[in-house]
Amino acid sequence: MESLADQARLKRGRSYAANGNVFRLSIENGVVSAMVEGNYKPWYDVRIVFKPLNQSERTALFRLINDDPMLVGRIAIGELPAELIDRLRRANVRLLPERWNDMRRSCTCPDYGDPCKHMAAVYYVLAQEIDRDPSALFRLRGVDIFSEFQAQKKLIARDEVELLPDPLPIDLVRPWKTSEKMEALNFPGIRAYDKTILGLLPPPPPS
Repeated sequence: MESLADQARLKRGRSYAANGNVFRLSIENGVVSAMVEGNYKPWYDVRIVFKPLNQSERTALFRLINDDPMLVGRIAIGELPAELIDRLRRANVRLLPERWNDMRRSCTCPDYGDPCKHMAAVYYVLAQEIDRDPSALFRLRGVDIFSEFQAQKKLIARDEVELLPDPLPIDLVRPWKTSEKMEALNFPGIRAYDKTILGLLPPPPPS
């Protein structure tokens, strides 16, 4: 996107994303929808539809995961395993679209740019969301990796994967408010993770 799109629109999109102008972003069945605050209207509706993985791509994905179930655990704790992406690429499965026509996208604003600044803001927030929760990358392609892995009843089920809560959860997208006055973010205290961390360590060597 940054090599092809208008740099001025991208700069405004980055500003919109950083300043919290994106509201109600959702990812469901490969469809991203969001409300982005506008200058001439209170908001514009952005919709981006990603091409779902086909059956052969899904089969390749879950074959790799079933061969190494710990990959699901690493995704659950916020890590995107590089070896999984490399193996998928060798199997001709690419999670990120490589061409503009791999996506259908629209914005209700009058700007003809593709992407306009509102769509660009959503792309940047999506990138942040994938950094925070790598499973979002699979949801963009229509795959709920945890529930589908559980449904296959292979080596482990989802309830055997400990989904750790964020120690300091911060919403990247604000809920839409009709009032211009927005509530300040409430930062909760950091929970103790000592038992969880110790549980991930290997056993001590025999004495």
